[in-house]
Amino acid sequence: MSAEPPPVDGRRPTFPVRAADDSGHLVATGEIDRAVVDRERFLSGVSTREEDH
Repeated sequence: MSAEPPPVDGRRPTFPVRAADDSGHLVATGEIDRAVVDRERFLSGVSTREEDH
């Protein structure tokens, strides 16, 4: 399987991927969508919600 680095445009990069068998024949293609998250902001929201319970 291979993936090419995406152009970073916003917070949701998409990686095109390809999978090949042992002989090198292409067996599947697709995309992987990721989300870029600000860790500090995310964790501050988690701790606030935990305090509410």
